[in-house]
Amino acid sequence: MGIGKFGNIDNPIHLRVSRLKEKGIVFAFENLNKRILWNDEAGFESGVIFSGKQSKGEALQYFLENIAKWKPKHIIFVDDNPEYLNSMREMCNTLKIKSKGFHYKAAVFDQDKELSPEVAKLQIKTLKRCGYRMMRPIK
Repeated sequence: MGIGKFGNIDNPIHLRVSRLKEKGIVFAFENLNKRILWNDEAGFESGVIFSGKQSKGEALQYFLENIAKWKPKHIIFVDDNPEYLNSMREMCNTLKIKSKGFHYKAAVFDQDKELSPEVAKLQIKTLKRCGYRMMRPIK
C-alpha cells in the first residue's frame, strides 16, 4: 500500500498501523520511532514498511540499506501474491540474507474475525519445524 490518498482514505499508513494495533499486533524497531518516506510512495512507520509503487523487495532493501542500516540474518516473508514472494527472494539473494517465503493461499480473509490462539500456535510450531527461532518482542 502506498502513502498517498487512496479513495476516501487520506492516510493509508495510519489506517494500516491502527488496524494492526486494534488486533494487538505492534511491531517495533528500537532505533526508529518516526515516520520516514521515500520515493514511489514508499515509507516506514511504527515498525511497518509500506512499499507503495516499488516492489516489496526493493522497498525492504532500501529500508535495510539506507534507513535501518542493518542486515538481518534471516527474513521470513508471508504473502498471497507469488510476485511479491519472488521479489523478496531476489532481494534476499542479492544481499545474501537467508530467507523463507510462505505463500498464503486463503481464498477469503475475514478481517473482522478474531485471531485464533490455536491457529497462531500451529503457525509458530510450523516455523520452528522449518528451523526458525522466534524473536522476543521489543519492550
